[in-house]
Amino acid sequence: MANPVITHAPTVKILVEGIDGEPDWAFFEWMAMANGGYVMRARIHDPYLNFLDKMSKILLQKARNGPLICKFTIKWIDGEQTDEMEAWVTDVAAAGSQLYNQTEIIAIDPPSWALNAGKSSGEVFKGKVSTVIQDVCKKYQINGAPQVSVTTTKDDENNQWWMMRQDPKTFIQMLLDWSSSAVPKKTCWVTNCKNKQMEIKEQADLPNIDLGTFQVNVRSFSAASDIHSVSLESDTLLALWQTQMHTQGLSAVSGKYLDNKVAKDSVVVKDENTSNKINSACTAQESFKKPTKEWSTSMLAIPEHNAGDVGMKYQDYIDGRPRNMYISQLNLVHRICVRTQGNCKVKDPLGLDGSTCNLTWKNEKGENYWLGGKWIVYGFHHQVSREMFVTDLYCRRGDFDEAAERR
Repeated sequence: MANPVITHAPTVKILVEGIDGEPDWAFFEWMAMANGGYVMRARIHDPYLNFLDKMSKILLQKARNGPLICKFTIKWIDGEQTDEMEAWVTDVAAAGSQLYNQTEIIAIDPPSWALNAGKSSGEVFKGKVSTVIQDVCKKYQINGAPQVSVTTTKDDENNQWWMMRQDPKTFIQMLLDWSSSAVPKKTCWVTNCKNKQMEIKEQADLPNIDLGTFQVNVRSFSAASDIHSVSLESDTLLALWQTQMHTQGLSAVSGKYLDNKVAKDSVVVKDENTSNKINSACTAQESFKKPTKEWSTSMLAIPEHNAGDVGMKYQDYIDGRPRNMYISQLNLVHRICVRTQGNCKVKDPLGLDGSTCNLTWKNEKGENYWLGGKWIVYGFHHQVSREMFVTDLYCRRGDFDEAAERR
């Protein structure tokens, strides 16, 4: 993929309920993370708070009764731009003195906004976990959000799930917490949003989007380099408890007690039985060697649905919660954040935690550096001012020899 086209200046188009903030914007940032939705923050030069005054006509009437809609696009003038995105306002603030006032607007993705608004319902939903998530999202839609796509689960279509007075977001999180063993390839759940669209996919179903190749050359100050700065974090302590995860429980239907002595294949989650997880195509010189000790941590399983309504034996889904935790936490072992020149090819959050970037990294001797190569991108952070536009890419790698799909 070609590197982004860079022209002489960045700009941001921003509309808040149709009020144009583009002529006076001062600073803008947009951050997205897999499983975290996205958040937008804009600061606008607002002499005498006139922009805030225009907003107040809508703010006072709508803000407590529904979403205030913000639309935005980042672009290089006469160059590339991101897709138009929509976010719903959560905070408005202003500070300054007369001519030097600024108004700040914070907004989040529409699905997160909508699913936090519940009705304390105790109703029951019928169907597979994936069907119930779709039904909940449809029932609690606000202004058409969220429109959801979910990996189809293998449980029974006659299941019954009580909402138990939870808000929709908490109810969905409860279903996702334990059901990673009910998806076809038994990987962890990943949620990403774009505008009113929300995708809840198992990790193995995420698309492999190439976000580009970036050069790091330290041999001379004038050498071409796409990277402004780098930060690295390796949480190797996870090796002490992430080699294996165990659980245990009693099946009231079959009378079987399941633990790592009598049902090891059902209750132990480890590298070998999570081979569909995603990792970058890294080498022994670029990432850690996986631990070989049988260290383990135990965590509680969910209780059995003892009416048999899941449509699966307890031993086939008892490891869902530790499986989701095991794969998710492995993502913390080896991480890097690279700051690049503003990159409009990173245009939306869909595909995060499955997308890749490649770092062509040479040291002062012109040799390949160990932090170069392929990385999985799980988040981004665009930051734009009148003087600069940078993009932070949050990347991860697993152990080089772990069982995984290589990208």
